[in-house]
Amino acid sequence: MNKWVITLVLVVLTVFSVTNGVLYFQAASALDDSEQRVTTLEGQLSSLNNNLSTLSTDYTALEGELAVAESDILALENDISSLQSDSYSVTDTISLVKDTVVYIEVESHLGFGSGSGVIFTTDGYLLTNSHVIEEYQDIRVFLEDGRDFGASVVADDPLLDLAILKLNSTLDNFPAATLGNYGTIIIGDDVLALGFPFPDG
Repeated sequence: MNKWVITLVLVVLTVFSVTNGVLYFQAASALDDSEQRVTTLEGQLSSLNNNLSTLSTDYTALEGELAVAESDILALENDISSLQSDSYSVTDTISLVKDTVVYIEVESHLGFGSGSGVIFTTDGYLLTNSHVIEEYQDIRVFLEDGRDFGASVVADDPLLDLAILKLNSTLDNFPAATLGNYGTIIIGDDVLALGFPFPDG
């Protein structure tokens, strides 16, 4: 074989070998770069997972605090509602019974006396205190609407300090309070006293 041909073949093989080496080196370097990028991305992913876990924990804690706050707000709203209900209850009670409250004026040998009472039947029976009508000679009852009537004593219990009077009238449309059930009253219940034992009260 011609010496130049052999030399040419050797040169081509050498160039091919060097080229392959360079390509292999480049491929290996690119592979190293890719591995480093993958490692970096894995680190970043791990960091993101940690951050996500922390955020999830914080979110759970925030949800718990929000639930407590909502519970406190609900309790406060209930307290406010209860206070408002108490207020409305007083207002409603006054509006329900104010027309049934009467002013009683009594003349006796002791002089003039006065007190309050409440009508509890539409035909004019009313409840007052026994001491109001003590040793009476004449009883006059004044209603909220300005009318006045004489009255007679139906029952009197000085020990309980209670008396029942009947208006001297045949009318059957007097405003009347509805009496409650004593058995439902418990210690601690609110008490509202209404009356005007004095002419200007």
